[in-house]
Amino acid sequence: MIDIFRFSKANIIDWNRFASGCRNYTFLFNRKYMDYHEERFIDHSLIIKKKDQIIAIFPANQEGNKIYSHKGLTYGGLLYDNNLCTKNVIDVFDSICKYYSEKGFNSILYKCIPYIYHSRPTQEDLYYLFIRKSRLVACNPSSVIDFDFSKQIPGKKGNGARKAKKLGISLNKTENLKRIIDCIDNNLKKRHGVNSVHNAEEISLLHNRFSKNIEAFELLDKSKNLVGGAIVYLSSNVAHLQYSVITDEGRPLRGLDYLISNLFERYSKDYKYFDFGISSENNGLTLNESLISQKEAFSATTVNYEHYEILI
Repeated sequence: MIDIFRFSKANIIDWNRFASGCRNYTFLFNRKYMDYHEERFIDHSLIIKKKDQIIAIFPANQEGNKIYSHKGLTYGGLLYDNNLCTKNVIDVFDSICKYYSEKGFNSILYKCIPYIYHSRPTQEDLYYLFIRKSRLVACNPSSVIDFDFSKQIPGKKGNGARKAKKLGISLNKTENLKRIIDCIDNNLKKRHGVNSVHNAEEISLLHNRFSKNIEAFELLDKSKNLVGGAIVYLSSNVAHLQYSVITDEGRPLRGLDYLISNLFERYSKDYKYFDFGISSENNGLTLNESLISQKEAFSATTVNYEHYEILI
């Protein structure tokens, strides 16, 4: 018999211990990450047990009569370890749907964890979504370099990186994430009139909590002026470019080519994938062609971030 419990603060240690052993875990599912902006969401995460043992967890929040998995994260999904087979996962999902339905909710917006973040194949959830006739409501293409396939930056971009080096560009790891986020925000405001998802206080807090998973870099010209930077999230398989920026002064210096070339060299030895992030809007219906072309010029190809609606 499957038992379901709503997550509470008393469960943090058990949650984090179980999550870290799941085959589709990343540090985003640690409660120290999930709860940094807890005031923005009504958490309704679940702990699923059988014979008093945790067999799965479900990060989620509620909004109106809908459940989201989890609206505050890049991806959500059901987390489980090596002990669950396909039939077990189906039973767990059925129990989750029954639980939320009895609580008065009518649908779950399910954000799949892209397969590149799995430590081993973990797509039993996609099979469940199929047999439940769940509706695909968003499909956002993310550009990803596969280091097993791409052993070096393509010629034109590699030449650009070498040109930048001759012009005095350098890239340094930094602990001053505020400086990078401020640069990113200035660029976003100038070009799009928006701010980054994380403010300086939040990203610094997360970096302090996850110093091994979050790295930041500053791009400097020959006079040591900041002309760009990047913040990278690291999971077991993937180096994810959470933020990057090249200023107006850095662009003619081929700053982007130098930035990506150096990150490629840094991460290609220890990670399988480099994820640039999505290049679309409107739930994937509107493709930013110039942005995705820029990423694909570094030999990146597409992995989709998919969202489904499960009617319960």
